[in-house]
Amino acid sequence: APRATGADSGVVSLGVGESTTVYIGVDNTKAYVIKNTGTVATELSYNKNLTSGVITFTGSKFNIEALTSSLADPTAIDHNVFINGSYINFYGSGNNDKIETASGTSGNNIYGRGGNDNITANGGGNVYGEDGDDTIVSLSSSVIGGNGNDNLTIKGGALNINGSAGND
Repeated sequence: APRATGADSGVVSLGVGESTTVYIGVDNTKAYVIKNTGTVATELSYNKNLTSGVITFTGSKFNIEALTSSLADPTAIDHNVFINGSYINFYGSGNNDKIETASGTSGNNIYGRGGNDNITANGGGNVYGEDGDDTIVSLSSSVIGGNGNDNLTIKGGALNINGSAGND
């Protein structure tokens, strides 16, 4: 059962290995499966900026999977998220997502999945664009573009850069 439904902000408390689905916003259009990957019970907070629509997740040691929404406009942004924490594995939806990590974070793995994603990694970790024509900006994360014609911009000390299939 969901821990939060229709709220623009909240806190999810999860035991070790526990997961739940969280619905964000009064229209319940944004859904995320959240799992505690740490070795102790912990909390993840979320807050949706009502002006920009950006959803900020704050915490450490979680898997966060964005569930694909039904969009009337296939070119629209599905999930617009800001990751403010370390050791978070974030999985985008099958649509176009905008994903950004905070500076000073580490150990994050960002998976764009399908769609033409816009990913900005300001902290350390790994970015996987996966399918779609993705735009990835990295300050210190390793980057693998994936299938599609990706635009990769490296502005720092990335450890590994691989455009993969497509014209990158």
